[in-house]
Amino acid sequence: MILQGLSSLLPEFLADLLIASAFFTCVAVFVALRWMKQRGTKLAIERARMQRDRGLENMGKAVQQHWKEVGSAHTCARGALSGVDKSDNFPNFVRFGR
Repeated sequence: MILQGLSSLLPEFLADLLIASAFFTCVAVFVALRWMKQRGTKLAIERARMQRDRGLENMGKAVQQHWKEVGSAHTCARGALSGVDKSDNFPNFVRFGR
């Protein structure tokens, strides 16, 4: 009697187990895809930051080189303009730190 009752419940239990496993599989796939998307976004942001930093570094080197050249020209001009106020030899953005 008990065995017969268990055997009649077994197909229902297996069907419920199959439905539950399908549901949890879908949830797991959804979570995995969302995680991969977020990770990809984070990697893309990090890659963009690295490129920006590299660009700023290259730009900084170019600016340093430019001001080296300007500085050497300014040093040459300083001897010729020894009687002139030296603060007027630099552009405004250098003098005011902008």
